[in-house]
Amino acid sequence: MKKFIAATLLSTTIALVFALAIIHFSPISEILISHTQFVPVKDFKELGEYEQVIIERMIKEKSIVTVDSLWSMQVAFYQTIVSLLIALNAAILVIAFVVVKSSSRAEVIRASVEQFNDFSRSGDFTKLVQKKAKKEVVKINLTYGDVWDELDDHDVRMKASEDAIIVISNRLADLDSSEDCVKGTEKIGD
Repeated sequence: MKKFIAATLLSTTIALVFALAIIHFSPISEILISHTQFVPVKDFKELGEYEQVIIERMIKEKSIVTVDSLWSMQVAFYQTIVSLLIALNAAILVIAFVVVKSSSRAEVIRASVEQFNDFSRSGDFTKLVQKKAKKEVVKINLTYGDVWDELDDHDVRMKASEDAIIVISNRLADLDSSEDCVKGTEKIGD
């Protein structure tokens, strides 16, 4: 914040010195300073013919200015000053916006990372993750629970079928061995 204030004060000072230099060295200020004392106070009609010719020549040669000319020069001069000040304000505003935006963005990112690190190290983060995981497991069970139940039933049936196959295999083996014994005794008796 101190850097921002210092930068603003420095840029404002530089801009004011620049504006004053323009005002001081511009030809408008020279015209105003050199010709203000020659503005006629009386109307031309009250002057004699000779005086009117002299004044007209002075006006043509720009050694004297009329009130209208003086007024228009003053208006132009003040419009220039106002325009410069508006431009200066706009430049300061843009600089301030860029500085604040860049510094605040960096500050927000730093604070966010810090807050996330603090939160992730706490037990609240673990509880929140477990809570969310349980909700997702419940959703999955609701969606695919019947399929899993059928798979469990299928596993039970497969196990029962395997057990039955084993029992049948053992029974067949027993029958085969008993037939071999019976055939063996018939051969001996023949």
